[in-house]
Amino acid sequence: MTVNEDFRDQAISHAHYLERLKTGEVRRIIKLVNAVDKELVEMIAARGSEDETFTKARLEAVLRDVRAINDEAIAELDRGLKGSAEDLAKYEAGFQAKRLEKTIPFHWNISQPSPQQLLTAVLNRPFENALFDDHLRDIRNGRRKRIEGALRMGQVEGQTIPQIADGSGVRAPRIMKTGFWPAREGK
Repeated sequence: MTVNEDFRDQAISHAHYLERLKTGEVRRIIKLVNAVDKELVEMIAARGSEDETFTKARLEAVLRDVRAINDEAIAELDRGLKGSAEDLAKYEAGFQAKRLEKTIPFHWNISQPSPQQLLTAVLNRPFENALFDDHLRDIRNGRRKRIEGALRMGQVEGQTIPQIADGSGVRAPRIMKTGFWPAREGK
């Protein structure tokens, strides 16, 4: 096997494992989102009885609690993703240099970036025309708008809090049936 073939095979194998890592991260995020959605629905449902409709004051109180839960979920997502990115940066900094040293048949002094440099590059380099923190802010704001929209629409339609939460009202589905995220993997 030539050096190029060996290097290619290692690169393909490494790319495969990075894809598995990404899939694991996505599953972890979906699990967090589903848990938060469930917590939000339970909190909203616990706020009222079948014969009560929303008053403006009750709606604002529920929205305040929803915002707090949503903000905490996004903060947890931020901590988890940045922690994973930091772990990956530490691993990748050493892995790529070792791979080159092992594959190339002669000695070559390889300079490698520090894990902190790699992490900074990941968090401060735009992808899809935005920075990492911008994407999280957009996710938080999008979730907030969908949740508040579902609650306000339920209030306008005269639904009770449990009807809004479980989607059994006049114009179901609402929160429970559609989720707060546009697409979700199994409940």
